[in-house]
Amino acid sequence: MCGIAGYSLSQPEARPASELVAMCRIMAHRGPDDEGLSFFNSNAPLHGKADASNPQADHVESVVHDTALGHRRFSIIDPTKGAHQPFWSTDNAVCVVFNGEIYNYLELRPALEKLGHSFRTTSDTEVLVAAYQAWGTNMFSRLRGFWAIALYDLQKGAVLLARDPLGKAPLYIAPTRSGIAWASEIKALRLVASSAASTPRAQAIRDFVDHGWRDINNLTCYEGITTFPAASFAWVRQGQAQEPQRYWQLRSTRLTERELSPRQAVDGFREIFYRSVTRRLHADVPWGAELSGGMDSSSIVAVAASLGHRISTFTVKFDEAHSDEEPIARTLAERFGNNIDYRVLRAPKDDFWRSADDYVALMDEPFHAPNMLTHFTLWRLMAAQGLRVSLNGAGGDELLAGYSSDYIGPFLLDLVRKGHPLQALREVARYKELPYGRVVLRELKRALWRASYTPEFDLVRTNGVSHSAKGPRRNIDELLVDLMGNWRMNYWLRSSHQSWMGVPMEVRAPFLDVDLVEFAFQLPTTYLIRDGWHKWILRQAMQDVLPKAIVARKRKMGFPFPIKEWLRGSKNTYFAFTSGLDCPYIDMGALHKGYDVLSDRNPYYLWRAMSVTLWWKRCVLGQALT
Repeated sequence: MCGIAGYSLSQPEARPASELVAMCRIMAHRGPDDEGLSFFNSNAPLHGKADASNPQADHVESVVHDTALGHRRFSIIDPTKGAHQPFWSTDNAVCVVFNGEIYNYLELRPALEKLGHSFRTTSDTEVLVAAYQAWGTNMFSRLRGFWAIALYDLQKGAVLLARDPLGKAPLYIAPTRSGIAWASEIKALRLVASSAASTPRAQAIRDFVDHGWRDINNLTCYEGITTFPAASFAWVRQGQAQEPQRYWQLRSTRLTERELSPRQAVDGFREIFYRSVTRRLHADVPWGAELSGGMDSSSIVAVAASLGHRISTFTVKFDEAHSDEEPIARTLAERFGNNIDYRVLRAPKDDFWRSADDYVALMDEPFHAPNMLTHFTLWRLMAAQGLRVSLNGAGGDELLAGYSSDYIGPFLLDLVRKGHPLQALREVARYKELPYGRVVLRELKRALWRASYTPEFDLVRTNGVSHSAKGPRRNIDELLVDLMGNWRMNYWLRSSHQSWMGVPMEVRAPFLDVDLVEFAFQLPTTYLIRDGWHKWILRQAMQDVLPKAIVARKRKMGFPFPIKEWLRGSKNTYFAFTSGLDCPYIDMGALHKGYDVLSDRNPYYLWRAMSVTLWWKRCVLGQALT
C-alpha cells in the first residue's frame, strides 16, 4: 500500500528532482515509511538510470531524463529496506512503483522459481516484477489482489501503466506542458498538470448533486484529469499514452438453474469465499476487521474465526437506535468467544466539522455522504491501536444484489418478462426486507416508470448543463454489471481508497476477489434474491457459522449514520464555514432557504450540494474551512 507518481516527457531534458519530490510529498500520508525516486533517459546507455532513494531526495541535482517514477511507501509485506521502491529487477532491466497488494504472491513464487527466478526479498513487489519478466502483460490474468502499477521497461524505453480488474487502486492521469503525468491522487497531478486540467467540470457537478453519479466514464470533477481505466494496461513513451487495452471484464451472461443447481452454487460460493478471505489474512503487520452486524462483515469475521484466527474487531456504536448495529454485531463476538477481541468505538458527533478542513482537502473531490468521515475515524482509531490492515465487507451488496432500493423491482420484472409471474408473486409474498410490501411496491414503480429528477429545491446553477446520461440500465443482469462498474463501484472504490489511505490503513475486501466476482456473475439471479431474501446464496453458505440473528435479520442498514439528525445539528456550523462564499455551481440562497425541508425530505441531495461548496472553497480556491 503506497502512493505512486511519475511522468513521461516528449523528449529528454534537464530537470531537478524537486518536481517529482513535490508530487510525492503532497501524498506523504499514503506512505509514511519510505520515499524513492528514479529517473530515466531513453537516449542514454542504461537509459540514464539515476536513483534517489532517501529522505533527502529533493537535494538530487538536475538530471537529463524523459521519464520519472516516484514512490511513497506504507509497509505491509516485507517491511525491510530490501523491498524499497522504485524496485529494480536483479538484471536492472525493469523498475516498478506499485500501489496495492498481490494476495496470491506466495502461490506464484514457486512457479516463478521453476522458471529460474531467484528471490532476494519476501515482498509481493518482487513477485510482480518477476511475473512481468516471465509472462509480460499476460501476468494480469494470474494476479489476485489490487494494484496501480507504473513499470519502466528499459529495453522498450517505455512505461507500463495498469490497474486491477475492479479498480480498487486509483491511478489518475493528466496532460502537462511537455508530456503526461500520473499519480495516486489528484492533488499530486494538480502540481504539474496544465492549467486547463484543473478547471472544474460543470457536467460532473450537475450529475453528482442531482443523482450522486460521479467518475462516470473515468472522468473527474476536473476537466483535464481522468482516471486510468480499471482492468486495463497501456504503454507510455515520449510523453504520450497508447490506447488502454482491457485484459478482463465482467461476465454479462448468467447460467440457468438447470445448468447449476442451488446446492452446487452454494458449495462453490462457500469454497471460493473461504479462499478469498484466507488470501487476505497474511500480513507482516498487525491486522483487524470492521464488524457492523450485517451479513458481509460478519461473514468475513466468521470465516477468519472459524479457521482458528484470533481477530480484533471494531464496531461503531450510535446513540440513535435506528442507526445502531452494535447489539447485532455483539452476537457474533459472543458466538466465537475468545477468538474475537470485540471492541466498540463511538465516533464523536462533531468530529466532521473539527476535521473538515483536513478531510475535504484529503478527498480532492466532493463525496456522497458525511459518514465517510465516520468510517475514516474508525480506521484512525484502529491505527492508533497499532493496526495497519483492516478486513472490510465492501462490494458484497453489488456482488449479490443486496440493496432492495436497487434490485428488487428489476428482479421481479425480470421474472415476469421470462414467463414466471407466479414465482414473482411468491417472492413478493415472502419478501423479508422491512418494511415489507411498501418496499416492493415502491421499487416496482421505480423500475416501471423512470421519472425524471425534479428536486423540491434546485440547488445547482450550471448554466443549463443537463445530465450526461440516463443512468444504469434497468434489466437486472445489466444493472448488476453497471453498478459493479461505471455507475457505482468506479466511484465508491476510489473514494474509499482515498479515505483509508489518509490514515493510512490498508483495507482488504474479500468480496472483491476476482475469482469470487467471476463466480457470482455466472449465478442465476434467482440465487441472489430467493424466498424473499436478498443475498440468499451468502445466507445459505454461511448459515452454519453465523448467529441466526444475523442470517435472519430483516432490516438492512448499510453503513449506519443518523444523517437527518446530523444535518439538523450541523446547520449553523456549515453556514459559518461557508459565510460569504460565492460558489458558481451551487445557489447558496436556495440552499439556505431549503435547508430545513431538504434535511428531512432529501438529506443526501442536500449533503451533496453542501459537499460541492466545501470542495470549492477548500480544494479549488485553496481557502481553509474555518
